[in-house]
Amino acid sequence: MTTRRGEGVLGPVRMPVLPALITLGVFGWAAFAFLAAASYANDPPSAAFDLELLLDAGRLVAGGRSPYDPALVAGRSVEIQSLFYSYPPLVAQATSLVAAVPSALVFATWIVASIVLLAPVARIIRDQFAPAVPWVLPVVASVALAPLWFPFTVGALFGNLDVFFPALYGLVLVAAAPGHGAVGSPRRLAIAGGVALAVASITKLHPALLALWFALRGVRVLRARPAAVASTRHEATDRTGSPLPWVVLGAATLTGLVVLAVSLVAGGLQPWLDYVAVLRAGTNVDLLDHRNLGPAVQLVMVLGLGPAAVAPIHALVLALAIAITAWAALRVDDPLESFAWASFASFVPMPVTWFHHFGALLPIGLAAALRSMSAGLRAQRLTVASIAAAFLIGIVGLGMPVAWLVLPLTIAAVRASRPPGRRENGGS
Repeated sequence: MTTRRGEGVLGPVRMPVLPALITLGVFGWAAFAFLAAASYANDPPSAAFDLELLLDAGRLVAGGRSPYDPALVAGRSVEIQSLFYSYPPLVAQATSLVAAVPSALVFATWIVASIVLLAPVARIIRDQFAPAVPWVLPVVASVALAPLWFPFTVGALFGNLDVFFPALYGLVLVAAAPGHGAVGSPRRLAIAGGVALAVASITKLHPALLALWFALRGVRVLRARPAAVASTRHEATDRTGSPLPWVVLGAATLTGLVVLAVSLVAGGLQPWLDYVAVLRAGTNVDLLDHRNLGPAVQLVMVLGLGPAAVAPIHALVLALAIAITAWAALRVDDPLESFAWASFASFVPMPVTWFHHFGALLPIGLAAALRSMSAGLRAQRLTVASIAAAFLIGIVGLGMPVAWLVLPLTIAAVRASRPPGRRENGGS
């Protein structure tokens, strides 16, 4: 079933939709700019503090010193509320390149860069899921709605690296779940997705769980009979005979090795030894904080258990995340839904899950909305309603456990967006 131009929820109201989106975007970004400027003007600033950590670490590296607190390297325990640099050395090595630039200018450029990267990714998602739709619609939608997706907004106000994750997860998404009627080279998309996966995993660690999804999805491709499962048509092997999910995995591995080599050449081995020591000190952190949305921490606080209970419960959470990732890769036919499940699982490998981690879900909602345009009027309405509800939860659930409700709402949107002929077996 296909939708002619002008049909469906977005079709006949396409002209009114664009002005409405632009109006929302102007309002959202104006409000964000006012809040960011007011927060940054505080003494000390209550905005961009995560970014300032990265810049301070970069200035230390530029001065020939370690980016890590000597007390942490020595093994001192820390509190979860404490602000300290704990990223891999390569992040500080990268920010050392702008060590002399005023922080306010870097902050403004940081936000602009996140949107400049997101806009073309939105167009690529459109190419994969709704190539007949004018590219301006998803590009404007992604840019306009970003400040209204509060996980992204919070990350942007903090100056956190997660502000780039909608673009990174979007590239991984089109490599994981290329749509029917897709435009472009699947192999090139796979390589781009692999590079994005490597960048996300190197900087934040927890997205590395998606590598398991790609590894097992490749196994699924090999096991599937060529004409037996419709959902594997776009997850086939490339010209070398390798499953495309393994091409993603290979590109991610190669990118990681190259980045590690560059980091070692630039700074030597010692920063990485210090990083291991900081990670070791992090195991002594008291993780019990209401802002930490990690399932293990939330369960421990609900049950009234002490900090010592976090580690064993988190081990169970990690095992469950691995099991969900494996199940999604091997058993869920629809690549988009499968990737959505794996994305949620990728938020919990570490014992700390912050509200702004959910910012990475923005491209999944965009893909579902675009795919629903060929699924009929009812599917479009259900998809849009689920996405709107997720946005609402993102607002009212700011920093609270209720924010996890975006999981069922995202899955509902993805399922509603499936074309009718592929719903019985869950295929794409």
